[in-house]
Amino acid sequence: MRAHSRCAVLGLLGVAVVCLLAQGCSTDQPPDQKKTITICQWGQSLIYLPLYIAQEKGYFADENLEVRIISGGGDDLTWAAVTSGNAQFGIADPTMVAIQAEQGGVPGKIVGTIVGRVAFWAVTLDPAVKTIEKPADFRGTTVACFKFPNTAHALALKTFQKGGLSVGKDVNIVPVNYGAVMAQLRSRQANVAMVLEPAASLAISEGARIVYSYPDDWGSFAFTGLATTQDYIDKDPETVAKVVRALERAMRLTHENQEEAVAAGQKAFPDLSKEVIRMAVARMISEKTLPEHIIVDAEGWQKALQLCVDVEKLKQTYPTEQFVDNTFAKRAMEGP
Repeated sequence: MRAHSRCAVLGLLGVAVVCLLAQGCSTDQPPDQKKTITICQWGQSLIYLPLYIAQEKGYFADENLEVRIISGGGDDLTWAAVTSGNAQFGIADPTMVAIQAEQGGVPGKIVGTIVGRVAFWAVTLDPAVKTIEKPADFRGTTVACFKFPNTAHALALKTFQKGGLSVGKDVNIVPVNYGAVMAQLRSRQANVAMVLEPAASLAISEGARIVYSYPDDWGSFAFTGLATTQDYIDKDPETVAKVVRALERAMRLTHENQEEAVAAGQKAFPDLSKEVIRMAVARMISEKTLPEHIIVDAEGWQKALQLCVDVEKLKQTYPTEQFVDNTFAKRAMEGP
């Protein structure tokens, strides 16, 4: 009886193994269990509103995803989190994928756009600073912005070049860490500051003025992208598709229901008033930093690459398809 029972058990185990192999089952994660992934953002910023909407409204959950959001603290650090495996996706300066590739880094792709225009605004507290209508009007100012290699620093340099201005002679730059830009304005170490949202709207609520709009001047520009490694795309295209679909839904919501977008923004920034969030969201929509769809615009991508070449962050530009994969975005736009 014992030998017969042992044979029966072994037989059942053999059938179970065959079943698992035949069905491609995994004992690590049941099919009905949510898949946990990590998205590393550059830092908490309202310009990434679609990310917070997708989380708050349950769009990731609808795709059977459990998403953990962390902050990298820099464009290069965000991409490093992805290439090291600490995150599956990164939300930061998309050109970092090309920059690192040029240096022999891990191959990666941008699979979506999060911010489709330059999302900086120049603000001032100095009544002597007039509205800046063209780059040459920055003459005589001292501009506080993020440190190199951040995109803000590159944009500041290129804007001054467009205006024929020499840094240190015609205009000055005060490079500081993220979060210290407005402090330079208040301490009068600078009379103009390059800020993101919600810092721009918060500054306005405290008496500052916007004197220059980078999104208006630069037009379409690949400012922030959704990046992952080519290896992850090859191994798990289904998860890539799910993340892109959820973010596409979030982007549509920002344009279809602004009040719901504001509500999600409040959850992400509970210390800010609803009025400040509403002002910021309205500005991002009207100045088109929040794109209507997640697809990467080829013109905006090439402009971002060219900027990197101009300020010597890249040696050359590259064909769009070398670092951009719009396959998932196109499918998400078409719907289920």
